[in-house]
Amino acid sequence: MENQRKHILVFICIGLVVLAVGFFLEYDKSIPIQGASYELQTHKGDGLWYYEIYEDGQLLIRQEQIPAVRGAQYFRSEKDAQSTGRLVVKKLRERQTPSITISELNQHGITFKE
Repeated sequence: MENQRKHILVFICIGLVVLAVGFFLEYDKSIPIQGASYELQTHKGDGLWYYEIYEDGQLLIRQEQIPAVRGAQYFRSEKDAQSTGRLVVKKLRERQTPSITISELNQHGITFKE
C-alpha cells in the first residue's frame, strides 16, 4: 500500500513538471522579440511602389511585387504597398511567418489582377 502511494505521488509530480514545462514553452512562443524594432518604408521606383522593412536598422525585406498573386504584379499605389507592409510588420512582431495570402490582400483592399 505504501509503495502504491509513492508511485502515485511520483506520477503526479512528473505530470505537474511536464505540464509546467509545456506551459512555459508555449508561453515563450507568444512573447514578441525583445529589443527588435521594425521600420516600414515605402518607395516609388520606375513608376511603381514597393516597401522595405528594416529590423534594427538592417534591411530585412524589400518587396517590389505583390506577394501571393500569380505573375509579376506590382503595387499600384503607396497605400497598397504600405498596407501590405504593415501587415507583414504586424506578423513579424507577433513572431508569425510573414507570408501574405490572397484572402489577406482582399481584406486590406489591395488592388491586383486575379
